[in-house]
Amino acid sequence: MRPLLANLTRTSAIPVLSALRGMLRGYVEADQLMGSMCITGPVRLQMPVVERACEVTRGADRAEMLRFACQFTEFGGWLFQDAGDLACAAHWTARALDYALELGDQRVIAYTLMRKAMIATESGSPAQGLGIANSALEHKEALTPRLRAVILRQRSYSHAALGEVIASARDSDQAVAEAIAGTRQDEQDRAPYCTPTYAAMEAGASWLALGHPRTAIPILEQGRSEWADNSQVRDYALCVSRLAAAYAEAGELERARVAAGEVLALAQGLGSRRVAGRIDLVYRRLGRWRQDPAVAGLRGSLKMLADSFMPQQDAG
Repeated sequence: MRPLLANLTRTSAIPVLSALRGMLRGYVEADQLMGSMCITGPVRLQMPVVERACEVTRGADRAEMLRFACQFTEFGGWLFQDAGDLACAAHWTARALDYALELGDQRVIAYTLMRKAMIATESGSPAQGLGIANSALEHKEALTPRLRAVILRQRSYSHAALGEVIASARDSDQAVAEAIAGTRQDEQDRAPYCTPTYAAMEAGASWLALGHPRTAIPILEQGRSEWADNSQVRDYALCVSRLAAAYAEAGELERARVAAGEVLALAQGLGSRRVAGRIDLVYRRLGRWRQDPAVAGLRGSLKMLADSFMPQQDAG
């Protein structure tokens, strides 16, 4: 055991927790503005410290530490997911669920299950993701509207990946309705980002995944026009990249070019392989016009940017 971890005791764990809380707030802000890739390294180094702090705490201090450890490791899982390392994302999200189950907080458990469902679906197992999302909603009356919204949003995407149009649309509509109700909730939860605009943007993503770009376009276009949270740069870039892909898939070249140009500008300062994956999709959707010189130049810029985010061999 490294000296820092060996010297961490029940007495020193709480001050360490306080310091890590401040770091986590900074990490969350950096992730929203710049994407995950700039902070996965520091978070990876601090994971063992959080684990050791959980080992040495007891009593009331342990409950406080478990709550933070669940939040920190779940956030770490999200970072690795956004950075394209799904195996590492699954590992840390499973650890977060362990902490959540010991804590016994139904809302924390449900949110962490949603994150597992998201990773399973993105890893190519949407049926498993659907089952996990259903588990997250098993005690839905205990959840806040925003939590129900974010879980329904994920379940919609799992249905979409399975080609289940009616079920996906139903969950998307319910997610937006819950997100609207969430604007009036007083309670804090883990999904403050799940605004009505965000939920609607995710509904557009589900329609795009289902192969219905013309249904997705007005939803994503409205999301782009109404986006008000300047701190959520990565999510806005996802919205615009999905819109560009939808326009291209629907055969609307000029609108696809405008949206793709906006994505290029947005993505220059983002370290997010999720956004890079959407950029690659836009590149491929524009391929039908590859003989057009202007499109060829745009596709070249998109390809260069997407390739710059290709995963290196990350250590686990």
